[in-house]
Amino acid sequence: MSTKRMVTFRGFIFSLDALFAVIVAVTAVAAVTSVIATSKSQSYSNMPLGRAAQDALTLMDKQGMFHAMFNQSDPDAQAVLDSSFASYIPVNMGASINVTICAYNDPGFTCTHNFFKQIGGSPTNDVSGAQRVFADPSQNKFGLAVIKVWYS
Repeated sequence: MSTKRMVTFRGFIFSLDALFAVIVAVTAVAAVTSVIATSKSQSYSNMPLGRAAQDALTLMDKQGMFHAMFNQSDPDAQAVLDSSFASYIPVNMGASINVTICAYNDPGFTCTHNFFKQIGGSPTNDVSGAQRVFADPSQNKFGLAVIKVWYS
């Protein structure tokens, strides 16, 4: 009689072990499927657009791109903007930037230099922006950079 009970007990332990193995396998398959289903654009969806816009302007300013425009010719300033702007924008985003350079001449300001660049297609519904003012007081010049970013 004791062998009959032992066989039943062993069968019960085997069943629990199989149940746990199935739960682990289903969880692993669900996790892999979720990771594969996540597209490239969804992986950056938690990144706020406004922060990306402000970060791009801050980097461009800290690296001297805006201040260099004060002393460059219009074609040279536009060429620098055209060649380097895309490197400041995350891969999954489109963006446009408008940089205006002004000078103070008594009795007021004159804004005669304007540069524009757009990358990543047309803006979508979710667009955010930022602006940055930069200046060179020794030359009585200042500029305004306005950027808009969106998910592409």
